[in-house]
Amino acid sequence: MKHVAEFLLFARYLGIEKAEIMRRGRRHPRLIGEFDGHKVVFAFPGTPGDHRSMLNARCALRRKLGLTHAGKSLRAVTKGDL
Repeated sequence: MKHVAEFLLFARYLGIEKAEIMRRGRRHPRLIGEFDGHKVVFAFPGTPGDHRSMLNARCALRRKLGLTHAGKSLRAVTKGDL
């Protein structure tokens, strides 16, 4: 699905190394990778639902990693930025 691939690109943009998506049946997909030497596991919506669901997932991932905007809007990241 397109939004899952875009979420993976966003995670790599944030600096998550060895990022991959794990799916287990009908459950939420999970992002698995490493950030600053620590393992990261993050579940996110498997379907976009509405336009806010992926924005909320991105925001929750940034909060989990302890990242802030630092003057650049991470919300506007596209494939061309990577």
